Amino acid sequence: MKRTPWLGAFAALLILLILRLPAHLAGRLAENACAGQCRIAATQGSIWRGSGRLFVAIDGNWIDLGDLRWRLPADGAIGELFLANGVVRWTAPNRIEIADLAVPANAVLGQPALALPTAHWQGLLQIDSARLRIDPAALQRWQGDGQIRWLGAASGLLADFPLGDYRLDWQYLPDSGFTGQLAGGRGEIVRADARIDGHRLHADIRLQAPALGILAPYLGMLPGTAQTAPGDYRVSASLP
Repeated sequence: MKRTPWLGAFAALLILLILRLPAHLAGRLAENACAGQCRIAATQGSIWRGSGRLFVAIDGNWIDLGDLRWRLPADGAIGELFLANGVVRWTAPNRIEIADLAVPANAVLGQPALALPTAHWQGLLQIDSARLRIDPAALQRWQGDGQIRWLGAASGLLADFPLGDYRLDWQYLPDSGFTGQLAGGRGEIVRADARIDGHRLHADIRLQAPALGILAPYLGMLPGTAQTAPGDYRVSASLP
């Protein structure tokens, strides 16, 4: 079959243009994918190798999550995304791995999709590890597991009182839902051990002064909370 010279030249030009697509197109794609709730500013490079600054919208305010870099493809992976000191690796068409990713707690806990009470969530969420597996034919049947720490926890729901540090080991399966073990606190002042089973939370909480006088009235208002001893509380509640 006789080749058409201009066709080969056109294909080469098209490949060159695709490889040089500007990075701001990645910002537009991200903004569309998150329904306008995120934005990549100050983009540089190309859509395949680029950088910028990531912002997310919470309660009408934009939160700066820091410097963002990405590359497609990456060594041993389809792609990599770097945010601050953390990394998100797209290791296979149906698998994503996250490590050492730290973001302000309000950027995650304040997302409307979680249906949590409106509050100023304080501290840092550190995703030490997470492994997500996705079924391309049924995205809602994703599954995953990992470990998250909430460092310097506090909330406007609890008088902005410093609650300490917490660790959550979690797993999600499409048939059984979300399960997890949470533990942590602030020395002897605040101590919590909890189990999440589907849409139920079971927790044992121990408070000592000054936390007892500040937090006990709030715990007393929570449905499913019972005082089992002075400063000791047991919570059994439904989750959104």
